[in-house]
Amino acid sequence: TAAAASRDAAPPTAPTAVELSLDDLSRATDGFAGGKQIGAGGFGRVFVAAAEKLPLDHPLSALPAHLRQAPLAVKRARSGRQSGLTRALMEVKLLKAVEHPHLLPLLGYCLDEKAPCLISPLMRGGSLALRLRPSEADAVRRDHGWHSISARLTITAGTFLQAQLDLLGLKPPLKPLVWWQRLRIMCQAIEALIYMHSLHVLHRDFKADNIFLDEHLTAYLADTGFAKDQRPEASGRSKSNVMYMTMGYAHDQQPATLPSAARPPDTAFLNGRYLDPIIVKGGDYSPKTDGYAVGISLLVCLTNRDPVQIVERVEEELEEDFEEIDAAQIADSAAGWPAAVSNAVKELAQSSSKCLLHQKDRKRAALPDVLARL
Repeated sequence: TAAAASRDAAPPTAPTAVELSLDDLSRATDGFAGGKQIGAGGFGRVFVAAAEKLPLDHPLSALPAHLRQAPLAVKRARSGRQSGLTRALMEVKLLKAVEHPHLLPLLGYCLDEKAPCLISPLMRGGSLALRLRPSEADAVRRDHGWHSISARLTITAGTFLQAQLDLLGLKPPLKPLVWWQRLRIMCQAIEALIYMHSLHVLHRDFKADNIFLDEHLTAYLADTGFAKDQRPEASGRSKSNVMYMTMGYAHDQQPATLPSAARPPDTAFLNGRYLDPIIVKGGDYSPKTDGYAVGISLLVCLTNRDPVQIVERVEEELEEDFEEIDAAQIADSAAGWPAAVSNAVKELAQSSSKCLLHQKDRKRAALPDVLARL
């Protein structure tokens, strides 16, 4: 099964993150050279770093050889932003306290107030979002930006410079992911999410763009910068119910037009493509709101469609209620979905019975049950 394959493919756990100096990271990135920059986003810029350029007596030299010699991704916060240091501190505390074979590991960090940095392995397979649409990656024209721990590949509003794909070692043509690869990747990411929930940590930004793949297509859930840490021992944890958006708006609403209950004073981002309507209406984040994002992600894997209002747009196109639509009509033909599997995935995401996207909280499927079904 996909779940069994996920367990078999699980990589070894990562070593403890070490603190690095900004000078060390500057040397490893050739002075944060433009030619090493692989993207940019809300937090800052992301660079590829050569681990072998670090001093031999540096703590990273104690890592296993396959990590010590592999390229690293260095996410550097924009200079002069106190919020960058605050977010980096919270993310470091969280990632140092968790360990799972399918969470993107934090290998190192720099908390220099001039430019806080987070360091992780560079995921040479790109993101799930990229690999779902290889034809767009093959027709690279411009950079849309990465902004997570491992340089992020997003293709929803643009494509990338060939130089950036070269830094990953990805050469066109990229093969489409087949159905069982998509399910295995989702199973691995869901395993990591369930683990976070077991520690009372909510991810709040689960989506295909935040699932990274190594060269063997093993999945790593990444970008915990918006996570809500509810552990009793977590100091300075995120207590707010701020909504986040990385692309698009929920139900085409701008923040100013959202209900007042859904607009906390410190609202900064809204993850509209995957945002649970419960949050839009002022409800609380919970494992089931993360589950809603998983449901949207499953439909993206099944259909290879844009996540924005994916259910509504399918219904409009086919002029049928989603529950009545045969999954074969919307399944991505490039993946070779078997009919029984495509229908099962569709029903896990959206159906009249328990599912991930149900409008009623009591009819929301629990992620462990969904993982077992997958």
